[in-house]
Amino acid sequence: MSKKRFATIIFFCFLQSLPGMSREPLQVTKIGFTGNKIFSSEELQNVLSIHPPGGLKKIFSTGEIVPFNEKVLHEEIENLIRIYQKEGFLFVKITPQITIDSLNNRVEILLRIEEGLPITVKEVHFRLIGDTSQFGNPEASIRALNPSFKLREGKRFRDADLIHDQVEILRHLNNSGYPFAEIKPELRVQQTDYEVEVTWNIQSGPRCVFGDITLTGNENTPAKLILKQLVFRSGEIFRQSSLDRSQQQIFALGLFQAVTVKAILSADRAASIPVVIQVHEAPRLTARTGFGYGKEDKFRIFANLVYLGSFGSARRTNLLVKHSSLEPYNINLKLIQPVFFSYRTVAALNPFWRKEREPGYTVTRLGGKVSLMRQFSSYMRGSINYLYERIDRSDVGTFSELLPPEVSDELYNKAGPILGLTYDSSGPIFNPDHGIFLFLNLKANGLIVPSDYRYLKWSFDGRRYQPLKQMILAYRFMIGGIVSWNSSHYVPAEDRFYAGGITSVRGWGRQQLGPKDETGKPLGGK
Repeated sequence: MSKKRFATIIFFCFLQSLPGMSREPLQVTKIGFTGNKIFSSEELQNVLSIHPPGGLKKIFSTGEIVPFNEKVLHEEIENLIRIYQKEGFLFVKITPQITIDSLNNRVEILLRIEEGLPITVKEVHFRLIGDTSQFGNPEASIRALNPSFKLREGKRFRDADLIHDQVEILRHLNNSGYPFAEIKPELRVQQTDYEVEVTWNIQSGPRCVFGDITLTGNENTPAKLILKQLVFRSGEIFRQSSLDRSQQQIFALGLFQAVTVKAILSADRAASIPVVIQVHEAPRLTARTGFGYGKEDKFRIFANLVYLGSFGSARRTNLLVKHSSLEPYNINLKLIQPVFFSYRTVAALNPFWRKEREPGYTVTRLGGKVSLMRQFSSYMRGSINYLYERIDRSDVGTFSELLPPEVSDELYNKAGPILGLTYDSSGPIFNPDHGIFLFLNLKANGLIVPSDYRYLKWSFDGRRYQPLKQMILAYRFMIGGIVSWNSSHYVPAEDRFYAGGITSVRGWGRQQLGPKDETGKPLGGK
């Protein structure tokens, strides 16, 4: 502790001991930083547990105080030093400057930071311990991972990078037949040169193979169906990645609430590793029903039935029946085949029959859709569909004036492929507070199967969620267009674009934002 700081505290204690002097606790009103480069002042403040009122909170503060405590301040400084050291600044110095306003019982703290030079990586070595003859050339194999290593010569040393590389090496060994591998880093810091030598001490252990496979928990699901999803067999070289992928494929069947595929490692390090698969089956039949009332759809009611394991396989059957003012009836049946040639691909057959009663049109749809959906990565998925439907617009009524002379049929066919591509990094699922959502949809009506109307419809939907202190800022952008290939350029009313309503632009009623006819009915647009 500096002499100046010690004298300030002694003086304050002396004042407190005088008769009549205020004994209210000191209040921390400000914490500042100077000399910090690697971290912003806001980042450093967020690390501290001392949060004096600031901004609007300071203006509207109602007696809330942050008491000054020497011990707490010392612990905060030690925590900041550890954070800097984890980022490679081993010799950082943080000196507090305390300013006391004894008349108002206020304290302002300024933390002077001397970051110093960071420690950089001089060399990275590998030392293999034990019998590695079965590994071929283990050091060369590990060095082949170099592109994925974060600790490299000349780079700043970070604890997070050390942990990352340790996990990478261990993952590589586990996927090469060494489930008992152990890795310990050895660091030699040269203070004068601000450099560190990293040596990885690797104990590979014996090279192992998959042993016996045991399956439990499948009461209704055939074992053959589950074991078919495994990407390994007994006697093959042990790989942790094979266990992980097998677990994903079994869970992708959609028949289970939980799935574990676990290797049983023995204390004697036996070379044959047994595998236990445990599944917890989901209910075969589930039913949900509900009802409510909304401003647009008025009274609504639905029933949803889901049956798992249809026809003795992983297929799912989903029957949805709905009624509302906007959909007087909607009967929707889905037959879903998960793991369609790949655990990332799902196939579906979807016949439907529904009536739509919108402000701009009234139609009855009878048809079906065949779909293939593919999960390309954690964020990217795509779909290809083919839709065929028979449209009945006999209830078009006052909208007949929209039809050109050559368009007079109340019944017509529509068919064509639909392509969809989605990128979704937002989360959490039901209440996103970060990330982006992008969706591109293309529909080509009149391809492959002849249709009464031929046109291309495309749309793009973009959303972004951004944390803003105690709020979430959500942006949304939508755009689309329709290009008709017919001589009349007519596009059926049910496929046009409409805006307005609780799921669109809420300042307008449903389908009320856009062109209208002479009576004020929505026309939709291209």
